[in-house]
Amino acid sequence: MTELTKSTEDYLEAIYNLLNQKKVSNVKAIAKYLNVSLPAVSMALKHLQDKDLVVYKAYAPVKLTKKGMDIAKKITERHIIIRTFLIQILKLNEFDADEEACAIEHAMSPETIKKLSILMDQIRKDSHFQGLFVNEGEAHLCDQKPGTKVKVIKILGEPEIKRRITEMGLTQGTEIEVLRKAPLGDPIEIKARGFLLSLRHNEAHNIIVEL
Repeated sequence: MTELTKSTEDYLEAIYNLLNQKKVSNVKAIAKYLNVSLPAVSMALKHLQDKDLVVYKAYAPVKLTKKGMDIAKKITERHIIIRTFLIQILKLNEFDADEEACAIEHAMSPETIKKLSILMDQIRKDSHFQGLFVNEGEAHLCDQKPGTKVKVIKILGEPEIKRRITEMGLTQGTEIEVLRKAPLGDPIEIKARGFLLSLRHNEAHNIIVEL
C-alpha cells in the first residue's frame, strides 16, 4: 500500500464510505463527515489528486481512482475488523468502538490486522466462545422472563447440544413463549409449536433469540 499519513487515510476512508452510502462526495460532505474546514478538505483533495488517488474538480463530486479505491477498501476493511473485535469481543458500544478503531487502525500493520482477522475466525469456530457473537436485538433464551415471546435466530454449542435442541423442534424461525423458570433458572419451561417443553439452563443459553 502507498505510504500515507493518518489524515490522508481518513480522507480516503471518508470518500469511500460516502460513495458506498450513495451520498454526494463533494467538499462540503467530506468536511461534515470528518468535522474539518472546507479549505482543509480542498487542500487534502489536491494532495490526493497529485498522488493519483482521487479525481477532484471544484464544485463537482469527488471520485476515487482505481488506485485510490483499492487503498480505500483496504483501509475500510481494516477499520471494520478492529471495530468488530472491539464490539463483539471486548463489548464496547458502537460509538466508542468507532472512536477506538479510528485511533488504532493507523498504528497496526497489515500483518497484525491479518492475524487479528484469523484470530476472530478461530474464536467464531470455537463453540466455547460462540456466546460472544450476539448481535443487537438478539439475546440468549435463558435470560428471558416468563411471559416473553421470542423467535429463534440460531443455535450454538457442541453438536450433541444442537442436535438435542433441534430434535425438540426448536429450529431457526420457531416462535417460543417462556412460561416458567425455576428459582435458580434451571429448568426453563417454554411453549413452542403447541408443545410444552422443559430446557436445562445450558441448553437455553445456546438458543439465540430475537426479542
